[in-house]
Amino acid sequence: MKRGLLWLALVGLAFAQSPERKLVFLRSQGVSSWAESDPRFDFSCYLPRRYTLRGLEESLIKATASSGGLPTRLLGTFQGDQVLVARPNLRLEPPLLPLSLTVRNPWRGVVALRQGGREMAIVPGQWQPCTAAPVGDGLYQVTAWSEGGQVHLQDLSPLGPAPTPGQLQGPLRAVISEGFLEHTLQLYRQAHPQLFRFAEPAGRAGFELSHLGLTTIPGHLRAYASVNGQIQGLGKLVEGEWEAPLQLELQGGYARIQLAPQGQTMRLVKPLFAEMPQSWADGLSGMAQRIFSAPLAVPVPGAYLQPLLASGLVTQAELDQLRIQPAGWGDRRSGCLLLSSTPAAAPPEQIGLAAPAGFALALDAQALNRGIAQSLKLPMRVDLPADRVPSPQVLIFKIKLKQLEVQQLNLRYQNGGFRFDPCVVAVAWEAGPLSGLEPGARVVGNAIPILENGQLHLRMNIEKLDILSPQVLQQSPEEQRRLRAQILDGLQRAPLPLPIPTRLPTEVHPQAQLQITRLQADPDALWLAGAWDR
Repeated sequence: MKRGLLWLALVGLAFAQSPERKLVFLRSQGVSSWAESDPRFDFSCYLPRRYTLRGLEESLIKATASSGGLPTRLLGTFQGDQVLVARPNLRLEPPLLPLSLTVRNPWRGVVALRQGGREMAIVPGQWQPCTAAPVGDGLYQVTAWSEGGQVHLQDLSPLGPAPTPGQLQGPLRAVISEGFLEHTLQLYRQAHPQLFRFAEPAGRAGFELSHLGLTTIPGHLRAYASVNGQIQGLGKLVEGEWEAPLQLELQGGYARIQLAPQGQTMRLVKPLFAEMPQSWADGLSGMAQRIFSAPLAVPVPGAYLQPLLASGLVTQAELDQLRIQPAGWGDRRSGCLLLSSTPAAAPPEQIGLAAPAGFALALDAQALNRGIAQSLKLPMRVDLPADRVPSPQVLIFKIKLKQLEVQQLNLRYQNGGFRFDPCVVAVAWEAGPLSGLEPGARVVGNAIPILENGQLHLRMNIEKLDILSPQVLQQSPEEQRRLRAQILDGLQRAPLPLPIPTRLPTEVHPQAQLQITRLQADPDALWLAGAWDR
C-alpha cells in the first residue's frame, strides 16, 4: 500500500514538473535575462509572472527578445520563479518557437473543446470554429492566434472534462465578470486617489498602487495590485506586486468585499526579485486594510435593489436567501461571481452576456409577474402621439383620438415574453367641444421586452382584436377596418414602461453610472446585461 502511494506521489511530482510550452516575452537587461508572462495576452494569470532562465543560450535570448514585439512559445519546466530549459543534447524539439509576423492577437488561456478540436468556447455556450490537433472533448490550456481568417490552437494541455454550465435559480440572479470587478476597482481608485498612496514620514520615498484588480483564478476571490515606488530626486526606481485573499459577505443583497485575516504577499519585481523594505511592506498592508475596510460593495445587484424593492420585483426575504460564490475555468475571461438562491459550481451560459467586462442581472417569471402587477396601476392612460393618429369620420363627428385607456390587463411572463389574455382598452377622443371615452377593444397577444432609446419597455404584438363598441360595430365593414387599424397602431406603437432603470449612479465614482445595454429573454427569466458607461 505504501509503495503504491509512493508511486502515485512520484508520478504526480513528475507530471507537475514536466516541461510545458508557454507564451512569454523574453527580456534582457544588462547581464540579466528573464521570461515574462503578461496578463495582456495570458488570461490564465492576473499579474506578470517573471521567471529567471536556466539552461537557455544567451544568443537565443537576445535573438528572440527583439522578434517584432511578439511573444514567443518557450518550452521548459516552470518551477516557482524559474524556468529550466533542457540541455541541447537532451532536447527533442526546439525550446523557442517564435510567432510569425503574420499572426494577429496571440493569447494563452483556458478553453473548452469539442468536435475533435474543431470548435472552442472561451466561456460556456459560446462556441466558435477553430483549428487544432484532434483531441477529445474537455478543458484545455492553449496558445492561440488568428491567421488567415482562422483561430489556430497549439500547445494544448488537458485539464479534464469541461464542467456542465451552472444553473442559477431564484427570483433574482446575477453574473458579474472579472473584467467588471477590475473596472470597478479602477473607478474607485480614480475617485479616491488618497487611499492608494503612501509616503514615508520623512517624505523622501513613497509608493502608490497603479493598478488594482480582483480575480477568481485561484478558485476563490483574490485581490492584486501593481506598486510603483519613488525615491526623492531619483524618480521611479522600484516596482512591486501585492496580492491577498478576499472574503465576500452578502448582506441583504449587497456583496461586500473584505480582506482575509491572513495571506497577504508582496514582492519587488524591479530590481528583479529584490526584497521589499519593511516600512513599505507595513505601509502597503495598512493601505490595503483601509481600502477594503471602506464601504466597498460590488455594485451589482446592490445599486438596483432600491428600485427592485420599490416596484415589488423582489422582496427583502428573497434577498436574504441569496448566495454568492466565485466560479471560472482558470481563465480571467470566464471568471465571475454568481448570485443565486442556490449555489452553482460552474459558470452558467449567461457569462456570455457579462464577459468580458460587464454584468448580467436576471428576474424570473414569478418576480416579473409580481412586479408588473404592482407597478401597472389600472386604469392606465397611454398617450398617442399626434403625428401617428389619423382622424377618421365616426358617426357624425370628426374625431381625434388622444389616448388609450388600459382598463384590464392580465399580463404573465412565459416562454421569453409577456402574454396578455385579455387586455381591454378604451379610446379617449375629442370632437370639437365634445370629448368622451369610447369603448375600444379586447385584445390578446404578447408584449415583447425591448431596450430602445435608453428605456426598457414592452412592445405589444397583437394576435387577436375584438371590437367592443356597439357604435363601431354598426358602421360599415370598411369603417370598422379603419378603426381597428387605428387601435392596433396605437397599441403597438405605445410602449409600456418596465419599472427597471437603465442608468444608475453609484458610490464607486461620481461620474460613472451603470448602464443596461442588452436584453435576453429566456423561457424562465429576463436577463439584463450592462456595464460601466465610462
